[in-house]
Amino acid sequence: MLLSDARDHWRRRTEELTRDLERFVRTESGSVDKANVDRAADLFAGELTRRNFAPRIINNPRGGNHVAATRAGSGRGAVVLLLHLDTVWPAGTYPPPLFRVSGDRAMGPGILDMKASWAVAFAALDFLDGAGWAGPERLTVVATGDEELGSIHGRTVVEEHARNADAALVMEPGRADASLVGHRGAVGALKVRITGRNSHASSDDPGASALIAAARMAAAIESASDRAADRILNVGELHAGTARQVVPDKAELNIDLRAATDSDASDLLRHVRQVLACPTVPGTSAELSGGITRPAYPGSLDQEPLQGIVRRCGAALGRDIRFASTRGGSDGNFTAALGIPTVDGLGADGGGICTADEYVDLPALPEKIALLCGTLDALAGTGIFASPAATATALQDTVA
Repeated sequence: MLLSDARDHWRRRTEELTRDLERFVRTESGSVDKANVDRAADLFAGELTRRNFAPRIINNPRGGNHVAATRAGSGRGAVVLLLHLDTVWPAGTYPPPLFRVSGDRAMGPGILDMKASWAVAFAALDFLDGAGWAGPERLTVVATGDEELGSIHGRTVVEEHARNADAALVMEPGRADASLVGHRGAVGALKVRITGRNSHASSDDPGASALIAAARMAAAIESASDRAADRILNVGELHAGTARQVVPDKAELNIDLRAATDSDASDLLRHVRQVLACPTVPGTSAELSGGITRPAYPGSLDQEPLQGIVRRCGAALGRDIRFASTRGGSDGNFTAALGIPTVDGLGADGGGICTADEYVDLPALPEKIALLCGTLDALAGTGIFASPAATATALQDTVA
């Protein structure tokens, strides 16, 4: 069987893919809406059950639930497939209609990140199972319910189920130029609470403005950013004040941290602490919480064998696979930090991520499904798409 057979199979079934995609998108699952994410977890678990998994729903008391499932096969190795359930769109915030198709594009809340990736993963499993695929010795699927919030609770779920895996395949969307992701930097989420002293604006007592202290801190914090070097501190939110005539005694900063390496992330975090230690408004003080939420892929991790398998699968489909580096984080940061070879960006292709114009390229879905089919088959060493000798060589390269 040729890998192109998988692509051609789904090219003939684009209507079926689109129906599934619409069903997934209409199951809204904004990260802050626990009830909706939990409903998405139930839907996702049901899809896994149909594919002979025995999924477990893992309660998240601080956000959306997670889903994890493992299926045994007669092939070799252990593979973990990573997805997430939540989107950045709270229910009712996406401009109607909730789902639409315009030409070759399907649009809707979270369609690229990552409801279409659900469709890619399930379609790949359907084709493989229909072809009599034996699967790896252990195939684990994990879908976190708080990925868009940094996987604060989901990280332990990923690490628990991915530990000792031979490879991790991450279903985040590909890049705008259709490249996959071979490296992600570190990500941090920081919160600063500033305390001052209230007074009336007309009083002889000037008070101690937490707002002014916060504004000056924000400027000082961002001064360490160097985008060309992928060192970013972005103060995305400043909350302060109760009335125009009152000197505010409390303020809060929410800060996003991005760095190419863990060392750079530590340097940026040290800079923030130094700024907070020296408030410029007398009578104010600052308290820092949060930290590095996603470690960078370690530079010592040898990704080449796994990337080589994906490239060979791409070549079989007539596609030149390239791997890019990105500042964005994913649950793949956790598997890479555990030393597990990780390939990211295997989900749908499209653009406009996290905007009202977010779209999926429908004609590209069959090829991404086929790419995942080939990668899974090569890792399992079951040889549906390759001669036994070629498959054995690919697997040996991967786990060596």
